Amino acid sequence: MQKQSEKYQNLPAQVREFLESLSDYPWFQPESVDYHKVGELIKEHQQRLQAFGMKKSYPLKIITDWKVASQIAKDVASAIPRQASWNATRLQVIKNARIYIDDVAFNQSLQITEEIVQAQATRTVSDAIWMFLQEMALEMLQEDLRGIMFDVSWAIAYDAARNSVWYIAEDEMKTRGHENPFEPLMEIYRMGLWPIGLIREKGIFGTRRCFAVFVPSNSII
Repeated sequence: MQKQSEKYQNLPAQVREFLESLSDYPWFQPESVDYHKVGELIKEHQQRLQAFGMKKSYPLKIITDWKVASQIAKDVASAIPRQASWNATRLQVIKNARIYIDDVAFNQSLQITEEIVQAQATRTVSDAIWMFLQEMALEMLQEDLRGIMFDVSWAIAYDAARNSVWYIAEDEMKTRGHENPFEPLMEIYRMGLWPIGLIREKGIFGTRRCFAVFVPSNSII
C-alpha cells in the first residue's frame, strides 16, 4: 500500500508512525493466539478506563463465529437495545475519556489543526481532528480490509483515532497519572484479533457481561 504521509505530515511523528503501521497488522489472520495474553490485555484496557468511570472489569469471551461477531458489531453500531444496552456503560466511559483527552490535547494540537479544520469546515476543532484521524486510519485499512464489512473497518478506525489522540496528549496524561486505555486494544488488533466490546452471555445461573474478542478460526480476508 502506498503511504499517505503527505496528508498528515504536520501530525506528531508518533501519530504518523502509528497510522502507517496499521497497514502492517495481520488483520484477521493470526499466526497463533496466546489466550492468556488476550485476557490480560482486556483486563488492562478495562482497568485503565477506571480513571474515567469504568466501575468493574468483565471476563473475556472468545467468539470464533464471524457471523456472530459481525452481527454484534451491527447491533452496537445501530444502537439495537439487545446488544447496545449492554455495551452502553463501556461506551459512555470511553466518551468520558475522549472528552477528558480532548481537553488535554487541544492546546498541544493547535499548531496542526489549521489545514485539518479547513478540510472539515463544518466541524469544531476537536471534531475535525477526530474525523481527520478516523479518515486517515480508514484509508490505511481499506486495502487490507477490502473484503470486510464497512462497520468493522470503521470500528477499527475509530479505535485507531482514539489511540492517535492519546498520543497527542500523552505527556500531559502521564503527568496526571493516566495510562493509555486504547493501547491494549491495538495490541489485540496487532495479534490479528478483534476486540469487539461488552456483550451479554446467557448461562446456567442467568446472564452476565463479558468482553468479546473475535478469534478467526481461519482466514476471512
